[in-house]
Amino acid sequence: METTTKSKKRYDLSVEVVTEEIKKNSHFRKRIEKALEGTSDGRRMFECADGTGGACGSVWCLGMRGCRVKKQKRMAGSYRERVSKEGMTEAQGRTRFRHVSVLHDLVWMTKKKNGSYDFERCLKDIEESAEGMRLEVKKLARTLKERGFNIWGSGGIHLEMIDYDEMMFWEMGNRKAKTILEWIDAREGVKKRGDRAMVVHFHILVDIEKMKEKDFDSILRERWNETSRQVYVQRTKTRIGRNKQTLDGSLVAIANYCFNGSNKRLMYEKFWGAGETVLEDAEEIDAKGRTVSYFNVVGEREDCAMLSEWDIKLLVLAHNRVASDSHRKLVIGIH
Repeated sequence: METTTKSKKRYDLSVEVVTEEIKKNSHFRKRIEKALEGTSDGRRMFECADGTGGACGSVWCLGMRGCRVKKQKRMAGSYRERVSKEGMTEAQGRTRFRHVSVLHDLVWMTKKKNGSYDFERCLKDIEESAEGMRLEVKKLARTLKERGFNIWGSGGIHLEMIDYDEMMFWEMGNRKAKTILEWIDAREGVKKRGDRAMVVHFHILVDIEKMKEKDFDSILRERWNETSRQVYVQRTKTRIGRNKQTLDGSLVAIANYCFNGSNKRLMYEKFWGAGETVLEDAEEIDAKGRTVSYFNVVGEREDCAMLSEWDIKLLVLAHNRVASDSHRKLVIGIH
C-alpha cells in the first residue's frame, strides 16, 4: 500500500505520525475505484476524493479530506478526554484501561449463480448482525450499571472478510486461525455455508475503574461464550519490541486500530493487528509486583491472498452501510 506519512521513528504511534492518505493513482486506490465503479457509494467517495462533493465519511476514504483519519483522531480525543476528566496519571491509566476485543457473529456471504455476491442480501445480513451487536453492548452497559459498576468504554465495529479455506490452511501454529475455526465449530447450529464470511466484531477501550478484571471478563462472557477465545481483554502496552510506548501512544494506537478497515491491505489477513510487523502479546511482573503488558516483534507481515474485485466492493459497501448516512455508527460504546 502506498501512503504518505510523517514518521521519523518506526514505532512512533502519535496521532500526527500515523495519519495516512491514499495516494492518487496508487495501485491500492485504483483497486478500490475499480471495485466501486458504477455504485452510488463510489460516486460519493470519488467526489470526496476530488473535492467536488461533501465528505464521504468512509473508513475507506480515497481523498485528502481523510475521513478515516478524522474518525481516528476523534476517537483518540475521546480517550484523552477520559484521562483528563479522571485526572489519571500514567500508572493509573495502565491500571484502569483495558483493550477489549469481542467476536460477535460470523455472516456467511451469499453468492449468485455466476459466482458474484448477492450484494443486497449480504449487506442486509451484515447490517442486521452489526445492529444486533450494538444491542448486546447496550445490554452489557445496563447489566454493569445494575450491578453497581460505573464503567466507560468507546471503540469501533470491525468487519473482516475471511476465506474459510485459507483459515484451514493457516490453522497449524496460527492463533488467529485457531480462534476463528474453533469459534465456527463451537457455534450451535452454525456450519460452513460457503468459502467467504464476514467476521462482525468490535474493539473497545474500557476504563474498568475499581472493578476487577476477572469480574469484568466474566460479565462479558455471559453474553459471548461460544468459545474461550471469543472475548479477549488485555492491558495497554508499555513497549513495542525495545521501544517504549507512553500511555498516550497506546491509546492513540487503539483509536487508529478501531477504524483501520480490518482487511486494511485489501488482503485476507493471516495475523491480527496492523502495520508491517507481526506482534505478539506478552506480560511480565515488574519489581513492584505490577503486571506490565507489551508487544514482542516476531516478524514481518507476509503477503496473503488478495481480495477479489467483488470482495473489495462488498467490504467497502459493508463498512459504509453499517456506518449509515450519519457516518457515525461504526462507533460503539459503554456509557
